[in-house]
Amino acid sequence: MSAGNNRTIDSTSSSHAAGHPVVSQPLDVSTTTWFSTLESQVGMEQQQQNQQTRLRPNSRNWSSGLCDCTEDRKICCNGFWCLPCLACQVSQDMGESFCLPCCVPCAYLYVLRTKIRMEQNITGSTMDDCCPVCCCPSCTLCQLARELKYTQRSEMMLTSWRPRLAH
Repeated sequence: MSAGNNRTIDSTSSSHAAGHPVVSQPLDVSTTTWFSTLESQVGMEQQQQNQQTRLRPNSRNWSSGLCDCTEDRKICCNGFWCLPCLACQVSQDMGESFCLPCCVPCAYLYVLRTKIRMEQNITGSTMDDCCPVCCCPSCTLCQLARELKYTQRSEMMLTSWRPRLAH
């Protein structure tokens, strides 16, 4: 390449006065500071999102699937024939008010599902709670009832098991 093609023109050179265009100008300090601040903020947000999507230690899946109603026919029939009764019972079993489903009919199921997911360290997110609640509330309620039964049975097994002491 010839030396004439790689030339940059400085605004202080005498050729600028001769009418040659200025090829580059120095960056303003405030502009570079703004870009570096923006880059650091984006980096921090990405780190926070990555930390939130990581699995929590010792997390587990739900004990039954959303559509596994046949695993417990009693809960399935209760959910099919008298869903409000099952909703009040699940609410009470979770330590909430028996009347929660009646007082907060639009959001009670979402609140209960999120509560049990957090307490039992079940994998998922708020969106994973919202979708089943909106798409199939009866299946979601039956899943919660099965999960409560599973956790109560597991806790009962843990409390009844006692290690033998060696003499």
